[in-house]
Amino acid sequence: MSRPKEAIRAQLISGTDRYRVIFAEHPEWYFNTRFIDSEVAKQWAKKNKEMLFAERQKETLSFRALGENFFKPGSPWRTDQESSGVKRIDQMYKVYHRMLAQHILPALGEKNAATLLGKEIKTAINETTTRDGRPLARATKNRCLYIISMMYKWWISQGIVSSNPVESITKYNDNPENPRGAILREDRARMFPDDVKALITFWGSTMWAAFFSIMNDTGARNGEPRALKWGDIDLDREFIPLMKAIETGTSAKVKGTKNAKMKPGWPTKTTIEVLKRWKQETLYHQVTDWIFTYSRNGTTKKPVSNEAVLKAFKLVLERNGYSDRGWTPYWLRHSFITYGQEVLSPEDIKLLAGDYHHIDGYGHTDEEALYKKGLAAKVKLDKERG
Repeated sequence: MSRPKEAIRAQLISGTDRYRVIFAEHPEWYFNTRFIDSEVAKQWAKKNKEMLFAERQKETLSFRALGENFFKPGSPWRTDQESSGVKRIDQMYKVYHRMLAQHILPALGEKNAATLLGKEIKTAINETTTRDGRPLARATKNRCLYIISMMYKWWISQGIVSSNPVESITKYNDNPENPRGAILREDRARMFPDDVKALITFWGSTMWAAFFSIMNDTGARNGEPRALKWGDIDLDREFIPLMKAIETGTSAKVKGTKNAKMKPGWPTKTTIEVLKRWKQETLYHQVTDWIFTYSRNGTTKKPVSNEAVLKAFKLVLERNGYSDRGWTPYWLRHSFITYGQEVLSPEDIKLLAGDYHHIDGYGHTDEEALYKKGLAAKVKLDKERG
């Protein structure tokens, strides 16, 4: 059985007491060093690998060869980030790598990273499409530019390239091209009827009827009802404290809510009733059990995944004739905040929704909402006018 190849080998340079190094990836390349200790030479080679490869490949330095492993565990950039105390969750590295693999490398992979111009990057990003052939959203294009710029900053620090072409690119407008809105009143009434049986029929199961009713009644984000356990809620007082969420990219890691806001949730009586029914149906009904979990074999004890939430919502919309609306579960939150402004003060909304930064961005969807919101102002005007 042959011995595995060393990642880096050191050889004495003929006629000297100094070593040269050879990398397993490119055994045809030799790099002379000034070191007389083989281990020191190999450590130097490991530290300067990217720069050495870049210098050797100066004329054919492809973006792909330089960047395809940029965000993977153990890469020089990631090792530097972690040793410098930069805190990123693992999911963020995965997001960076996925965008690199899906959008950036197909667009720029064969181009020379050392001579790439900003206008070439922007043209390539503009021509990039999603898997189903649609152009990338502006926000996605900006994220691509952010990732590319991050890579170039590292390469500059390592002496691989001399400039960052992204700095010459005008960023895309951050305003959403398809902004979220509020679900129309009549549609919302159909989705969340007062009758429990009709509610369960619409959502296809007791569990999903309860899950999405909580989102509709409280303005919760997806991860917040996923993090609920039976011991967290008070069915007798009809109260659901929203104090935690499942961390993005994890199956059951609990964190605080977004912006660390603790929010009182006041569900409708219909939602309370459907929650009671779900508690009777589910195999997991102890105080320490997740509320929203299910299993085909009775062994799963993790909350439903975010992917399952999105899939269930999409399937229900398709089954009920709403497949062309472009709604996501987040529209339930937006609807709660938008219609809530008719009867609640901004302070009430901020307390219940936990959103202290974007409340002014939740618009009115129809004349009725605007009328109700403006009645208080009318009273003041009438009083002034006598």
